[in-house]
Amino acid sequence: MKVLYHCSLLLFTVIVLINADNSDPHKPIRFKCCSDLTLTEDVLEAGVSHPEDFGCYLSCFLQNLNIMDDKGVFDPAVATQSVAADLREESKNDIYACYEMRKDEPTDDLCKTAYGMINCFRERSPKLYEMMGIFRAPGK
Repeated sequence: MKVLYHCSLLLFTVIVLINADNSDPHKPIRFKCCSDLTLTEDVLEAGVSHPEDFGCYLSCFLQNLNIMDDKGVFDPAVATQSVAADLREESKNDIYACYEMRKDEPTDDLCKTAYGMINCFRERSPKLYEMMGIFRAPGK
C-alpha cells in the first residue's frame, strides 16, 4: 500500500512539474538572456515600464525563439507558429502587419530592430504581448 501511495505521489509531482513548464514556455529563454546580459530579476521586471531600454534583451529573446535571425530579419511564419494555439489565429494578422510595417527598415542594430518589433506587438496585439511574458522574471 505504501508503494502505491509513493508511486501516486511521484506521478502527481511529475504531472505538476510538466504542467508548470508548459504554462511558461519562455522561461528558459528569459533565464538564458538574463544570464547572457547579466540582468537581475528586478532589472528585467523594469522592462515592463521601459521596454525601450531593453532592446538587446529583446534581441536575445527573439533570436532564441528563432523568429529573428542574427541579421535582424524577422520571420512572421515562425512567429505565428510559436504563439499558443488558442491565440494563434487571432494574432496572425497583427504579426504579419508588424512584419510588413518594419520589413524595410535597416537591421544593422539588432537591439533597435527587436525593440521595434516587440513594441509593434505591444501596441497592436496586447494579448500576444502579454502571452509572451517577455519581462517576467525567470524565477517567477
